[in-house]
Amino acid sequence: MGRRFGPLLLSLALAACAHAGPGPEASADSPAAGPEPVRTVGAAFRPVGNGLVYTMQYRLAMPYDSAVRAVAEFENPQRGGTPLTAEATLAPGEGRLVLESEPVFTIRNRTDYQVTLRLYAGSRPPVVHTDRVRFAVPEGMVDTYRRQGIEVE
Repeated sequence: MGRRFGPLLLSLALAACAHAGPGPEASADSPAAGPEPVRTVGAAFRPVGNGLVYTMQYRLAMPYDSAVRAVAEFENPQRGGTPLTAEATLAPGEGRLVLESEPVFTIRNRTDYQVTLRLYAGSRPPVVHTDRVRFAVPEGMVDTYRRQGIEVE
């Protein structure tokens, strides 16, 4: 296959193979009543340069009348690596959020990774939302990732 189509196929394979788990895990810090305050609408590992980034998309159900600080903690696929973090500030009333991790260069195939999102608004306790994001590619694609500089264990 030509060099022009390799990155395209890799991108498509990544988007098709990473997904969020069945839903958020409950947290003592999250509100107990009402609809889910946060819903994951997209989760994927996306190629960037010679690495992969987690890309997480969320929709907030709760209207906020003040700015919201969002902090995501991504499980590091590198064994023993410290968690990766990303932060963003949402304007009052903004209901969509996209966060990406720093690039990773090593990942384990057929493995679920945890992503925890914390939303801080005013003096309220933080809203905590947790997902499991699975990385899985067919064995025949592993060499394609390695040629891109990504070590798949």
